[in-house]
Amino acid sequence: MTKTRKITLFVLYAVLVGALLLYVLFPSDAVRNAIVNRIQRDAPDLQLSIGDLKPKFPLALSMKDVIFSKKETVLFFADRLTLRPGWMSLFTSDKEIIFNAIAYQGNMSGVISSTRKSGSDIFSIKGIFSGLQLDRIPALQEQINIGLSGTASGQLHFDDVSVRETIGSGEVFVTDCVVIPSISMIGLDTLNFNRIDLSFDVEGNKLELQKGDFQGPELSATLSGSIVFETPNDRSVLNLDITVTPQQQLLSKLDNTGSAELFSSLLSEQDDFNLRVTGLLGTPRWAFGASR
Repeated sequence: MTKTRKITLFVLYAVLVGALLLYVLFPSDAVRNAIVNRIQRDAPDLQLSIGDLKPKFPLALSMKDVIFSKKETVLFFADRLTLRPGWMSLFTSDKEIIFNAIAYQGNMSGVISSTRKSGSDIFSIKGIFSGLQLDRIPALQEQINIGLSGTASGQLHFDDVSVRETIGSGEVFVTDCVVIPSISMIGLDTLNFNRIDLSFDVEGNKLELQKGDFQGPELSATLSGSIVFETPNDRSVLNLDITVTPQQQLLSKLDNTGSAELFSSLLSEQDDFNLRVTGLLGTPRWAFGASR
């Protein structure tokens, strides 16, 4: 055996033994505490819980049962979350962390970037997701005060300035969606949609809906406007315009609810009508009218 080959085998052996020792002797509790303390320092209102934490080759952390919560309300739960640094950011002052997660029976991946400016950290998050089951996300149901099921995919981009002012945008696509309103609408307890396409901007606590396209067997609709989220959620302010196009399946159902006459008066000689929603999320105001 040549000297070069011996050295190569020795190096490989040392690397394997070092990796094994790192995995076995990895200070999981210390690293977990360091991550939790950093989150509490940068975002005092958030609580982080990590069930299990292990190193993952090369240079990554693998976590199970990761929970972000606020005032005992779970904001995000991941069955598994893997973090690793962006290789180029290891040599610069701007840092990047690449994440992959299994959550809500779907997958998420993206990049968290951190830049130090004027003595404070400015964070941005870019991510994509697919296969998320909406009925598995209780924080979403509570935030918008309606029941939802369906499969969601899309992308999000948020810039968080000193953890005070969030600016971002997103696109979300939902298939096989069932909407369960907090109150019965026009005599119907549920609405079904084959596909929902949404695009929106976020600034602070205001969500500005750029596009809302709902396609279903009962009705189709387009939606625009804004929601200003407040605490508690039922104080959130609504300013939405909806154009509704009923389908024959809906009109057939309405014959059994006593709402058919209402739709007949709204539609008159048109195929659609306009619905304006204002007021608060807990006590919305509805104004019907002909489509504009």
